[in-house]
Formats: sequence, C-alpha cells, structure tokens
Amino acid sequence: MRRWLWVPTMMLASVMAAWPAPSQVAGADEAGEPLMLVAGQRRVTLESLDAGAGGGAATSRRLVAVPQHDGWDVEVSARLVPPAGAAGKPDGLRRLVIEESRPDGTPCGRRTSGQQRGELETTDLTVNLQLGSAGRTCGREAGEPALFAVTRSGDAWAGRGVEVEISVAHVRAGDAGTLRSPGGATGDLQPGAPRTLAGGSGFSDARALEPGTTIADEVGPMGRRYFSIPVEYGQSLRVRLDVEGQAERRRLGVTPYNPLRQTLAFDGPGVSSSGTLSVTWSDEQASATAALRHPIMPAAAGSLGAQRAAGVPGTQYLVVGLGGEGAGGNAVRYALTVDVWGEPQQGGFELVATPEQYEAQFGASPTASPTLTESAGTTPSPTPTGTSTATEPTPTEPTGPTASPTSTEGPTSGPEASRARSGAGSTPLALGLGTVGAVLVVAGLAWGRLRRGRG
Repeated sequence: MRRWLWVPTMMLASVMAAWPAPSQVAGADEAGEPLMLVAGQRRVTLESLDAGAGGGAATSRRLVAVPQHDGWDVEVSARLVPPAGAAGKPDGLRRLVIEESRPDGTPCGRRTSGQQRGELETTDLTVNLQLGSAGRTCGREAGEPALFAVTRSGDAWAGRGVEVEISVAHVRAGDAGTLRSPGGATGDLQPGAPRTLAGGSGFSDARALEPGTTIADEVGPMGRRYFSIPVEYGQSLRVRLDVEGQAERRRLGVTPYNPLRQTLAFDGPGVSSSGTLSVTWSDEQASATAALRHPIMPAAAGSLGAQRAAGVPGTQYLVVGLGGEGAGGNAVRYALTVDVWGEPQQGGFELVATPEQYEAQFGASPTASPTLTESAGTTPSPTPTGTSTATEPTPTEPTGPTASPTSTEGPTSGPEASRARSGAGSTPLALGLGTVGAVLVVAGLAWGRLRRGRG
C-alpha cells in the first residue's frame, strides 16, 4: 500500500471501530420488532437499570404493538411484579410509565405514570392508559398496529431484572338504556364456613370466587393474593376481612380492581383515602367490612377515577396484601367473605380481553408488527426541560395506599430527551477496537518516518 494511503486508511478504521453499534428496545425480537399483543396478558422482564451517562439514573423499556379497530377503544395496563424475596423495604423509588410511541420508538400522544417509594404496600404499582383513536397515526402507516412503550425506572431493584405484567383489552360502550341501580346492601355480612383456597400471584391467575362464600388463606410478609368475582351492571360488591391476631403490629388490605385493572374504591370504616379496606391489629382478632363506593353502572360523562372505573362490568378483582412495620414476622391467616347483590343487567358494553375473544370478534390475529427504525434499550433518564403539556389526557388515579397520583403528561422533547432515546452509547467492544485502531495509526506514522529516514 502506498505510504500516503496508509495513515488515512488507519484513521478511518479507528473511527469505524469506535462508532456506536445500534441498540434495540429491551425485549424486541431479533428482527427489531416489538411484542405483538392483540388482547390478554403477558409477563415480560424489564432488564436491570444500569447507571446512565455520568452515573445518572437509567430506564428499561419494552415496546408493544396492538391492533386498533374503528369504534373500539384500546385499554392497556402494566403492573410491576415485586421480585421473589422482595419483602420489606426495597430502598428506593419504583416508577412505571406507559406512553404511545412512533415506529422509531420516540413518544407521541398520551402518557401516564405512577410510582411508589420505600416499603412495599398492600397492592402492587399498576398504571393504565387508553390509547388514542384508530385514526391517530403517530407516524405509522394506515392499518398498522398502534405502539406503546412500558418503561421502568427508579432505584429500587436497580441491579436485577423485574417482571411487568402487561394487559391489553378492547372495549366498546353502546347504548346502556335505562338500568336500575342495586341500592344499598341489607343486613350484616356474616362469614360462612370457610373453605381453603390459595389466591393467585397476579391478575392473570386470580382465583375465582362465588358470591356468598367465605375462603380461608394465608399471606406472607409484604405478599399479595389475587381473586376474581363477576359483577355486572346493576350489581355491587361488598367484602368482609377477618384476621387472626399477631404479636407484632400488622396491616392487611383489600383493594378492588375492574376488568381493565383500573382501581375501584371501597367505602366504609377502615377504608383509606385511596379506597383500600385495611385492618390493622396487634394481639387480637380483627375484622372489617366495606362495599364498593360506586356500584357497577355505566359511567356518567365526565366522571373520573373510581367512579369512571365502576363503569366496566364483568370480572372484578380483589387483591389481598400484607403490609406493616418491618419485613419480619410469620404468614398471616385470614378469611375473606364476598357478597354480590342486585339484578344483573345488559348495558350495551362489549369487552374483548383474551386472544380467543379477539379472534371471534375481529378474525385472525395480525402476524406482522411495525418494524422499528430506531430504538433504545436501557437508557439514561431524560432530564425534564420544562412543564409538559397534556395531549388528549386520560383521567387516572392512584394505584395503592402510597402510590403517587398517576399523572397524564404530553410527550417529552428537547436535547436531553433525544439523547436518552438514542441509546446508552458505544459498547465496550467498540471502544476497545477504537483504541486498537488509534495505536495502529501511531505505529503507521512511526513506520513512515522511519522509512523516510532510511531513504
């Protein structure tokens, strides 16, 4: 090779070696496509939160594609699943964000977030989002599925992957007509002979309950148990919780959710401001009873929070969780009695919440996902550049006794956000190759000078 070509060739090699390799969204498949979820639930792992540039906080993100259909709303939710052995204080912030995304992975449109901090509460962190209408493009071609991203951040369990349960449902509300409210419950709710039934570990495997029955179960420190029960339009639900005394001060809570994983609220003595029925005791038997604050009826226009959530009939959920002071202690035995009253009525509400229901309603599931043109996996958290403006906001509410109010925000922008979406930077291999290239450049210059000296 001619001496005048040697130096620029080696410089080009060093630059190419140090150039950052393209990254992919955490969990995207090898073809660079997001997870396709037409309806139902899927658990995915959001990877560990490695420190971002300059040692700052980081995020782990998963893109999900979902088909949309005219006249149907798409409701999505994400639940942070505490890792096994996570009892006690995870020593930090737990935060989840759901936001609509473009095919290049950048945010657009609607966004919701929620967070919890410190000691685990009696229910897990869950956030919800209603996607924009099917006519909203967000940079995708007509007929392509919508995209949304689920992002985990915070310093809790930063060094390990954490599971997130993602749920997708399609809903359509028709003419409800004239429905009769169930009115208030009559008489006291008395427990029956309990049968032993262990609750599920999440919404996807919640154990079904029959109205008018009592079950006996136990829950460990900071644990959760999931149950389901059908409650239709024109009906309401009440529960009774009985617990055995313990030597230490403990707290047991029951939180209700609707079929879309949106938080309902109980009403009565012992109910927190977020709508969770809690029993706190020490060295004695304790019990508490509460009914839904709002019966299951079509949501009035403009209603928010738990009242809006009560507008969804079908399978409702009960989450039993143990909190308290400290992570120690034994499992707690409890009895849960459930009762449903009122006449079930049809209200023109349609819900597609499983792959089988999707195929029956819309036909075969889509097989192609929109291809990502740019993506990022674990990335530094963007620094806010100002107050965001909401875009087509969706009302939401807190998800647990200590969950911060769920926020609805517009898409982030600015140089910091662009930097966060561009990836975490060069890989160690690329940096190593760049260093080798630089050494070769120096060697080439020395060799050329030596040859000239000999000439």
